Amino acid sequence: MKLPDEWVEKADFLIKDAERHLEEGVYWITCFEAQQAAELYLKALHLALTELHP
Repeated sequence: MKLPDEWVEKADFLIKDAERHLEEGVYWITCFEAQQAAELYLKALHLALTELHP
């Protein structure tokens, strides 16, 4: 299934942005991006394990 891979790819991108923003001291967007990445990772894991779209 391709969807979990796409979600993980997007989550990886968000984490990289969050790390960059953390270094720059822009904490509000760091938190937002990290939270969005966590949701995408969890959705991908859920779909991979259950084959049910969350």
